[in-house]
Amino acid sequence: MRRGLALATLFVAGALGGGCSSDTSKPAPRGLGTTHASGGMGASDTGGSGGAGATGGTTMVTLTGGSNGVGASAGSGTAAAAGDMACQSQDFAATRVPLDLYVMLDSSESMTETTGNTTKWDAVSKAITSFVNDSSSAGIGIGLQFFPLQDPDAPLECRSDADCTGFGHCNQRFCQNAGPDFYGCGQNSDCAFNGQDLGPCAPLTHCWSSFIASGGYVELCHNDSDCGKADDCIPFSHCGTNDNILCNGVGRACQDPDGNSLGTCTQAGPVSTCEHWASCDAGTYAAPVVKIAPLPDIATSIVLAIGAKEPAGNTPSAPALAGAIQQAHDWALAHPDHQVAVVLATDGLPSECIADPNGDPSGIDGVTAAAKSGLSGTPSVKTFVIGVFGSDDTTAPQNLDAIATAGGTKDAFVVTTGSNVEQQFLDALDTIRGSGISCELQIPTPTSGKPDFGRVNVYFTETDTAELFYNVPDEQSCESSSNTWYYAVDKDGVPNKIIACPAACTRLQAATMGKLTISVGCLTVVR
Repeated sequence: MRRGLALATLFVAGALGGGCSSDTSKPAPRGLGTTHASGGMGASDTGGSGGAGATGGTTMVTLTGGSNGVGASAGSGTAAAAGDMACQSQDFAATRVPLDLYVMLDSSESMTETTGNTTKWDAVSKAITSFVNDSSSAGIGIGLQFFPLQDPDAPLECRSDADCTGFGHCNQRFCQNAGPDFYGCGQNSDCAFNGQDLGPCAPLTHCWSSFIASGGYVELCHNDSDCGKADDCIPFSHCGTNDNILCNGVGRACQDPDGNSLGTCTQAGPVSTCEHWASCDAGTYAAPVVKIAPLPDIATSIVLAIGAKEPAGNTPSAPALAGAIQQAHDWALAHPDHQVAVVLATDGLPSECIADPNGDPSGIDGVTAAAKSGLSGTPSVKTFVIGVFGSDDTTAPQNLDAIATAGGTKDAFVVTTGSNVEQQFLDALDTIRGSGISCELQIPTPTSGKPDFGRVNVYFTETDTAELFYNVPDEQSCESSSNTWYYAVDKDGVPNKIIACPAACTRLQAATMGKLTISVGCLTVVR
């Protein structure tokens, strides 16, 4: 497609096929009715309701809200416990750990591509706006940053390659036969892709008649057929004394409307941006444009930040994700009783800041390494991935699945541009919102005071019978059991969460009905 530029800026980097192209041929519960004791049985009154059921997602496993994980009017009773003589326990509705999300949102040039009667950027923006304003999202923490971001050392504009030393070429030339889009180049060899010569690397050209008719809108062209008029697709030229004023007729005298001289019309590329203006520093992306804060209070700030963003540039996915994980990790350290995750939303493969272009030309290995590092860190940070692609793209979804798997979320959410992008993206966010419902739980505080971590048990009631879930020392001890859990601990080794083992988590999230109860007072049953 042809891309246009506003004369007020004459910046053309966004018009040069920037962004993330996935086509590599182109450049670039409530309480139970009984209490439970380890090794014995007994009866008691039921615990109270403990609050409203948690919202989000499709699972019907009942959890509750609440400020400290204590269900209202928790029941108590005495039951025999093997090795524990007799114990007194209290039942509490399992309470979800607060969820915080740091969203790293792709704002590259390719997000301006159309899908239906809108653009990918507008559809995704509307979906995020709906999500943060949805009452079901209340209480969730959310923060935001975009990628790419400007490298602070890169010039904001350039007039020649000399201005871009260390940052590639100045985006004033394109591969003339790589249409219909425009792909930037510095020399003819840059236009060779997969055995195809899409050159030559030629100065940017634009339609002169449309520039005049529109009153200053620059429309790029490959040749006269793009303009619909003979001799109309011309190289950029500007008046000698003002390089923001375009002219036609190299060598002619330039004058303003009052007849004052503006020098001679000289062929020269437009004021543009450097090829590699995007920051490759993870620290740049770790600093949020909107700090993590709970909804709905932060909703307006999120919406305003997205509304003010103009997509441009390429896609430095690896440093962007690494920075997001750094921010999420720091936030989780400061909020150990929260579940913190990253959401990477993008429309394609990395096209910038690829650390090993020979061994990892797609750049995916660098991104998966960042996701894996986040998952294996302490505290662990998961990465959810949402990808926006055309239905004919068969490679990008697989690559993004690899990132999601490395980040502990298994599969990426694939949004196809042939359908309702806004609704699909919103559905993905809703699923992420509900994903932690049954897996990371608060440790309830008994009415007697602080919890004894050696006297906590977890039960799951899917029909009429409560099933005991067994405690294991840590995640590495989970194996494939679907009825085990372990404690997450803080930096001092003190338990701060109850976490269902992966297989148990999968089972809970797949359950259509059921409730989780945490019983406090009897010796923990271990496997």
